[in-house]
Parts: sequence; structure tokens; C-alpha cells
Amino acid sequence: MTRIVAGSAKGRTLAVPKSGTRPTSERVREALFSRLDHMNVLAGAQVLDLYAGTGALGLEALSRGATSATLVERGTPAARVAAANVRSTGLNARVVTADARAFVSARRADFLGGEFDLVFLDPPYDVSEREMSEVLAALDAWIGPDALIVVERSTRAPAPAWPRFLDLEDRRTWGETAVYFAGPAAAAQYSHPTGGGRARGRLAREGFPVIALFPGSFDPFTLGHLDVVERACAVCERLIIGVGVNPRKEGFVPPALRKELITDATAHLRNVEVVLLSGATVDEAARMGATLIVKGVRSGHDVDYEAAQAALNYDVGGVDTWWIPTRPGLSHVSSSAVRELLGLQKDVSRYVPEAVERYLTDNRS
Repeated sequence: MTRIVAGSAKGRTLAVPKSGTRPTSERVREALFSRLDHMNVLAGAQVLDLYAGTGALGLEALSRGATSATLVERGTPAARVAAANVRSTGLNARVVTADARAFVSARRADFLGGEFDLVFLDPPYDVSEREMSEVLAALDAWIGPDALIVVERSTRAPAPAWPRFLDLEDRRTWGETAVYFAGPAAAAQYSHPTGGGRARGRLAREGFPVIALFPGSFDPFTLGHLDVVERACAVCERLIIGVGVNPRKEGFVPPALRKELITDATAHLRNVEVVLLSGATVDEAARMGATLIVKGVRSGHDVDYEAAQAALNYDVGGVDTWWIPTRPGLSHVSSSAVRELLGLQKDVSRYVPEAVERYLTDNRS
């Protein structure tokens, strides 16, 4: 027995065929849809559920706010069960008894009913990697520029071979299930693990600044810095992390190495660029086309200091400053605190990204 986890049809029991399907467990489905809720992709979405089985994924999406769903299942017994589940839940879905590869390759826009915003692929284990690749490649005609593709596989299976028009945005593992999130390359170019890429597109169209500069010494780069970067990426089309260079001071970590370590720590964010800054912040912002300076603040003391600096930057260079308060759990984390802990031979792995921690541990004096 399986059930709808949440939403308008919460608790409704879904029938399951005696054999021939591998329904996503409720635990994995709950984790997956919690992720999708956080990414703001469910409300009003048109859903395509390939290898639908019982239809649990498509019906869960409808229960949580999607507008319509097309459930594609090649097995006649399973398709009949999916149709029964549609009737019992009263949700707006239709069941198509067809092979997933043949269905998406038909390229019949009138039959599919327009662009899909959310596509699920949860194939049986016996579906070959070649078939998966062909199905993914055929999706190009049926998805919009902000669509999200969700592929569920065993952790023992190879990662999907993504066609050129799709970029991997994120990968999550729940037990023995690996879930991949991908989107059209133009959208994924500015993707973010929380789904900010989609929200960012709307914000940019509404006139929000899209290129920002996050300057600092980052000596070393901490999880507090990374938190600010990730949250800024949810709004900015492009975020430039500027590592300040003082020619009279080498620093705890050499600037060029700081740049390399930050690049490694932010590799999962596609709209981040890391550069070395040698000039005045406002001049560097103007040179790179940044219309916003990002600053993380941990306390009232930081605000007092940054307020004067922000006023000066606007007065001299016409560049506004966006303050991002550090999350409470990271408000005590600073570069100076990390340096002090290292001097005391203490573990700093809780305060810095993994790449930075490896370097600091290997070069502990």
C-alpha cells in the first residue's frame, strides 16, 4: 500500500499492481517533494510522468499544486491501476498506455498539450542506459525554458547521460535512491540548489540587479561566506567573488590560492566567478559591470561599519550595497576565529568548506 503524502489529496491510498512496477517509497517521495516545494516548481505546473507505474509521482505533484499531469506507462496492468488511482483521487491527470521512448519521440505537440514544466523519469531497473539517453534527448520539444527534469535511479546505476540542451543542477541521495535534477542549459547556467534560478529569472525581469560583486579578503573562506554566496546566487544572475589583494601583505593563505580554493568550494554554483581584486571596490564593480555590492553581516557591529562603507560606495561610485545577515548557526564563524583555532591546533572542519579544510590541515604550522 502507498499513499499521497501531502496536499489536497493527503492520505489517499493508491493501488499498486501485484508485479511489474517499482513504486517510489513514501520516505523518498516525501524527501523529493519537500525539495520540489522548496524549489517553487510545483504550483501551476504541467507535469509529465514517464514510466509512471501507479502514477504516484504525478499524482503527488497534483496534490501539491500542479495543474495537470500526463502519466505514461507501457504496462497495461499498471496503466489500469494508475487510471483507477486517478479516479479515486479525483485529480486532473490522464493516463497514456505507451512506451515512454515512443511517446516522447512522437513529437506531437497537439497530443501532448503544450510545454511541460516538470518531468519525472523513474524507470524500472531493467531500462537500459541507451533508452534513458534517447528519452532524455527527445524531451527538447516538450519542455519550457524553466522546466525541471527529475530522474530517479539506483545509487548503483550510472549517472544519466545528459543531452546538450540539459545541464545537471543538483543530485540528492536518499538511501539507495539517487535523484538527479536537471534543466535547460540556458536556465541551468544560473542555477542554484534551492531552485533560485527560476525565482531569479522573474526577479531580473522585474528590474532587480542581476550582476553583483561580493568583495572580501576571505582569509580563509568560511561556511559563513559560502552561506552568503549561495543566498546571493538565488537572486543574482551573476555573482563575482572578489578576493582582495594587498601587495604589502601576503595573508594567511596566499591570494591566488584563496581564489583557487573558493572556486572549488563554489563549483556547484554555475553563476559564480572568482577573481582577484587589486583596486578600489567601486572601481572594480564598475569595470565588471556590477550594479550591486554584496556584504554579509554577523552583528550590529558589522552593520555599523558597513553602513558607512555602503554610503561611501554609493556616493563615490553610485553602487548600492545589499547586506545579507548570516544565519544564526553561522553568526560566530569568522576568518579570524578560524585562524585562531588553527593556531591552537583545533579542528576547524565545522567552519570551512571541505577544500579549504584540507588545505589548512595539510599546511598547519
